[in-house]
Amino acid sequence: MLTQQYRASLATLLQKIEEADAVVVGGAAGMSAAGYNWYQTDETFLKYFGKFADKYGIESIFYGFYHRFESREEGWAYIATLNKFVYDASYISINPNDAVVPQQIREKGFAINEDIAHVLEDALNEQAKVTQ
Repeated sequence: MLTQQYRASLATLLQKIEEADAVVVGGAAGMSAAGYNWYQTDETFLKYFGKFADKYGIESIFYGFYHRFESREEGWAYIATLNKFVYDASYISINPNDAVVPQQIREKGFAINEDIAHVLEDALNEQAKVTQ
């Protein structure tokens, strides 16, 4: 039996996933790079970094880190664009023991103190009920 608060969290989670350009799943041992592929050229990359791709031939966020820009200002412009890309993201913490949202980004995030596998399974089950 799912509590009302948990159902509300699942609904918010599903809404954020639906609205997102990309979903980054953070975890240990490199999983943080696996959620949004920082090594690919895709619609999201082009939306935020298309000017850099056009002007410099940068193919991904990661490659932009190592590009030799013509000036420091252009390099900092790239970093500023990346900062905005990350800053505009929503933050959702799912952890069975200590899900927390840092105070600095509390208005853009929420926490669910459950196992991520169960949360995703419950979210998919809730979504299936809505779409039936």
